[in-house]
Amino acid sequence: MSLTHDLRKRLERNTGVVAQIVVQGTPAFRTNILEGDVLLKIGGADIIDVAGFAEQLNQFAGRTVAIDLLRDVQLRSTANRPMSNSDSQTLV
Repeated sequence: MSLTHDLRKRLERNTGVVAQIVVQGTPAFRTNILEGDVLLKIGGADIIDVAGFAEQLNQFAGRTVAIDLLRDVQLRSTANRPMSNSDSQTLV
């Protein structure tokens, strides 16, 4: 999900996506991404919106990649191995 207006104001940023659903057994689940996390970067590149994030997941499919995220307004980083574009549907 894209950032809401209220969330953009609270985080003081316009880019990123919110993880809405994290399905057990997926790369997101195995790297402890939680519902509500704000995903900011993948492989060092900014995540701008949902459509762009889907393209980025395809780009990194099968490779381990760093994902920077905000959880409770604290910056965290994790390594993830996206499988395909279908992974984006389990995150946003």
